[in-house]
Amino acid sequence: MKSDDLISHQKIDEIFKTVRTGIRTLGGCVAAYFAYLSIDSLAGQNTNLILSLLADFKFSATMTLAGTAAAWAILERRLRHKKVEYMQDRIKKLEQRIDPNRTSSGLEPTGKTHTRDLDR
Repeated sequence: MKSDDLISHQKIDEIFKTVRTGIRTLGGCVAAYFAYLSIDSLAGQNTNLILSLLADFKFSATMTLAGTAAAWAILERRLRHKKVEYMQDRIKKLEQRIDPNRTSSGLEPTGKTHTRDLDR
């Protein structure tokens, strides 16, 4: 009896996934149709103002994307350094277990080059 319940549950799940995909596709088609209508209504019209607004939007979008990418890179770097600092003690212990005579690489706990090595 349980296998019948599982099969019916899977059928219902697939039906809902199909309906959800249909709704998303319909929404995309409607958006494309409205975009077509808005462009069609501008055919043969003076579009200098619209083109300048589109150029301004393109510049703004580019700057926003560049700023977001830079912020993401800074955040990723900060998180990577924190994770290296978090794991460095464990790694040192494991390396000492393998080779008790090992010496330190001289890196900072965050994995950065030691400040005294930067001048060389």
